[in-house]
Amino acid sequence: MTRALLRFLLTRAIGIAGVTLVVLLVMNFVTNQRLEEQKQDSLRSTLGMVMSADRYGKIGLSSSRESYPDIQDAYAAYDKHNVLIGYVIDVKQISAQGEWITRMSFSQDGKTLNILKIIGSGGTDLQSIDFSSQFSGIAVPAALLSDLPDETAVNDIYPPIAGLQDGTYMEKLSNADSSGYKDFVQMVISGGRIVQVTWDAIQNDGGSNRAKASVNGEYVLPDNTVIWAAQAYAMQNKLIEVQDPTQIAIKADGTTEVVPDVTMNVNAFLRLSNKCIEDSKNGRTASIESPTLTPTPNANTHATPTAVPSDTASISQPSPTASPVTSGVRPDDSITPVPTLPTETNGDSHGSEDGIVLDDKSNTPADSIDGLPFSEIKTKVIGMPDNQPSSRLVVSAVNQAYQFLKNYLEGRAE
Repeated sequence: MTRALLRFLLTRAIGIAGVTLVVLLVMNFVTNQRLEEQKQDSLRSTLGMVMSADRYGKIGLSSSRESYPDIQDAYAAYDKHNVLIGYVIDVKQISAQGEWITRMSFSQDGKTLNILKIIGSGGTDLQSIDFSSQFSGIAVPAALLSDLPDETAVNDIYPPIAGLQDGTYMEKLSNADSSGYKDFVQMVISGGRIVQVTWDAIQNDGGSNRAKASVNGEYVLPDNTVIWAAQAYAMQNKLIEVQDPTQIAIKADGTTEVVPDVTMNVNAFLRLSNKCIEDSKNGRTASIESPTLTPTPNANTHATPTAVPSDTASISQPSPTASPVTSGVRPDDSITPVPTLPTETNGDSHGSEDGIVLDDKSNTPADSIDGLPFSEIKTKVIGMPDNQPSSRLVVSAVNQAYQFLKNYLEGRAE
C-alpha cells in the first residue's frame, strides 16, 4: 500500500467518523428535544389546571426537605418568551380520610395564591367549590377563621350596618373613565355583615381587568408608587374591617388618609359600595352574569410588575378574606379617626429575652398559625363545617408552600 493510498484512506475514515459524530449529535439533540417536549406536554396537562404556561422548570428540593417535608414538587412557570410568570407547588397531605395533593399556583413574588386544587380521593369533600374557591387570588399566608382570636370585640367596635340582607350584590358604573375602564364592585353579605368585597374595572376593548393590568405593569398610576390593585385591596380590607363606609372618611378630592398607602381617588369605590349596600337592604341580589374578577395582591405590594396568569376568581361562598367594597362618600376635608382594635392573647405563655411571647411547649410564638404570627396573616378562610381538621391541613399546605417560596426567592436574590 502506497503512502498516498494510506493518506487517502485515513482522510476518508476521519471524514466518515466526523459525519457519523455529527449525525449522532443531531440525533441525540432531536431525541432530547422530543423527550423534553413530551415531558412538557405531560406537565402542561397536569400543572395547567392551576397555571397555564409554555414551559415548566423543576425546582430542586433536596436542601429544603427537612424544613418543608410535605412539599412533593415545585416548578417555575414560563411563557412562550421564556419570561417567568409564576410558580406551581404540590404539597402531599395525609389525614384519616386518606392522601391527597394540594396543587397551588403563585404569582412571581410569591405573595398571591392564584388557584388551588385538591387532587386525590382522600380530599374529596375538600374539592367542593364552596371551600376551594376561597383560595382563588388571595394574599398569603392564610388561616382558618376558627383558628384566629375571638373577633367578638372587633364586632362590638365595628357593628354591621342595620338592615343588610345576606346575598351577593354587584354594581358597576355606566361610563368608562378616561383610561377606558368601567369600575364595578361586588359585595357578599353573610350573617348581616360585609364579609367579601371585590373592586375592579373592566376594560372597554376587552383587555385585562384593571387589577391584573396594574399587577402586570400595563396600567400605571401617575405617582408610580403603590400599584392600583394593592391600593384597591387595602380599601377592600378596610371596609370589611370597619363595615360602615362612613368610617372611611375621604377628602374633597376623593382621596383618603385613613387607609395607609392609598393615595388614589376612591370615589368610584365608595359610590358603588353604597349602591351594593342599598341593594342588600332592598334584597336586590346580583344577576348571574357578572364581570370577570381578577385576583388582587396584598396591600404591601409595590409597583413591580407581577404576572398573574389567571383572570378568574370564583365567588361561591362568603369568605371573610376577599376583596372589599365601598360606600358613603364624605365631601369635607376632615378625617374621621378609625379606632385601634384591641389584641388578645390566650393560653399559657411566657416572655423570651427579646420580649416575644412564646408557647411553653415550643419555640413558636403563642399567637401564631403554622409558625406565622397572627399579624402576618393576610386571608381568613372558612373551613369545611364537618371537616375542620382536613381544612386546617389544606391551609397549612398553603402556608408551607408560601414559606418555601419566600425562602427560595430570598435565596435567589442573594
